[in-house]
Amino acid sequence: MTQAIFIVALSGAMAYRAYRHCRRKLLTRDKFQLLSYAYEQALLGNDRDYAEAVGEAYYSALRGGRLTREDEKAIAFELAVMFRCSLYWDRIAR
Repeated sequence: MTQAIFIVALSGAMAYRAYRHCRRKLLTRDKFQLLSYAYEQALLGNDRDYAEAVGEAYYSALRGGRLTREDEKAIAFELAVMFRCSLYWDRIAR
């Protein structure tokens, strides 16, 4: 009887840990998707400060809360391209 209770308790604990692990992975994936979409939309807009802030949030989420030099370079490049594209489209619209 004691062994049966132990087995049931152990399997319950394993199921709970598996649930927590899967839930955390799903929340992290959703967070990355949300930040990725927000960053893409910010790059399509005209607000550089907002795009930079969202880009920093996105890249730091990818790296576990830290920005690397490569991430900062990537953000600077993407913002430069964003600025050039907006100038190009402004000229065409006129």
